[in-house]
Amino acid sequence: MHFYELKIDLSLKNKIHFQSSPEAIGKLIATALINSGYKSHNENKIKNYVFSNLEKRANNGWYEGNNFFRFRSFDKELILKLFNSLLMYEDNIFKVNSLSSKVIHQKPIKLLETSNPVFVTVFKNRFWTFQQDGDIMKYIKLLHQNALRKSKYIKPVETNAIFIEYMEFLNRKPFTFKYKDSKFFGFKLKIYPKDDEISQKLPFIVAGMGVGEKNSAVGGGFCKVAFRREE
Repeated sequence: MHFYELKIDLSLKNKIHFQSSPEAIGKLIATALINSGYKSHNENKIKNYVFSNLEKRANNGWYEGNNFFRFRSFDKELILKLFNSLLMYEDNIFKVNSLSSKVIHQKPIKLLETSNPVFVTVFKNRFWTFQQDGDIMKYIKLLHQNALRKSKYIKPVETNAIFIEYMEFLNRKPFTFKYKDSKFFGFKLKIYPKDDEISQKLPFIVAGMGVGEKNSAVGGGFCKVAFRREE
């Protein structure tokens, strides 16, 4: 099992706030995929991709100048169409300067650390927070169920055993991302998965598709992956 990663180097025509940049990146990707003729993008199902926020440090919350983001997917056709469509891409916010790609193969994972917040809805349009919910085991079960649903599009996993050994919240007050006329509330996490073979499939799948929800809208749950060192 493997997924693909693109690194997209670009220039910002105007500065943009870190809370708004994920929506802008999501629109850039959606436009590029539609222009490429990738029909599956319009289907009513989980989108097989996730992306980071702009990765060069923001100045007082604002990005400007040259920057880059990363994009991941298990779908080779999607990657190829996006790559070709983004060449020379330019809109009123971004100008793409260059692209590079690599393949990431499955290996035992030690840690997932999310660089974009993880978004989990407990009811329609209401996100899990400590203030309103606080049930961490329920939160973990929702993350696990989300990972199982994603596995059906890659390599189905059937298990009732939670793949997470333990987890650390990196913030108590939720991060806010803006999307259309709404606000998404989420948390950055460190996730340590279990070592067994079945449990290890799910963290690799969410590494390529994002942890939690809103992965294709605002890059929810994009993460850094720490693989275990080979003995």
